[in-house]
Amino acid sequence: MNRYIRTNNPGLRFLLQYWQRHCTLEPWHTDWARRHIRILGGLCKGQTLYTHGEKQKNVYLVARGLLARVRYDDRGRRQILSVALPGMALMTTDHLYSSTPSTGSIVVLRSNSTIIEIPYQAIVQFKEQEPQLNKLMDILTNKKKKQMTALSRIMHEADPFARYQLFAHDMPDLQSTLTQIEQAELLGIGKNTVQRAQYHLLTGKRPRY
Repeated sequence: MNRYIRTNNPGLRFLLQYWQRHCTLEPWHTDWARRHIRILGGLCKGQTLYTHGEKQKNVYLVARGLLARVRYDDRGRRQILSVALPGMALMTTDHLYSSTPSTGSIVVLRSNSTIIEIPYQAIVQFKEQEPQLNKLMDILTNKKKKQMTALSRIMHEADPFARYQLFAHDMPDLQSTLTQIEQAELLGIGKNTVQRAQYHLLTGKRPRY
């Protein structure tokens, strides 16, 4: 555990400001964070924080940049299962009290990302006596569920072109943030379909190719 995080550390400031938007914090909340979290700064694109099947129990909260949960098919092609924007988190198990490793690896999608690593153990111990942490975890969990529900609905659309149209309408934050390749990997469609659908959104016309 890092007991010496500076109070002006950008990652720590992000966590406290984000937390304060939802509840009132006391000085000892800051002390808890300084003792238990790790700030992973200056990360490189493609860096892996959690490998599928690994026995690890951490929450990874994005302060800057992007994280994704990914897996690879038999041909080595990457599929993005979910994405964490700033203020969102990915976990290494399904929930805090699970010991079953979550599906897919957690990787960095943008260079110079800043990620806050919070060990489950510190959360569980603190959470039992402090309802403010329950609030924070509820917010992070609900954001994840909202994204997964939206993605599930979109993926039920069989037509790739129509699937992208739904994605652009229902998830504009991801549509404006992810690259064309990342959008294709998230939606299970080809990059060419992404380009055609984007052209249609811009012009109202379908490309001839």
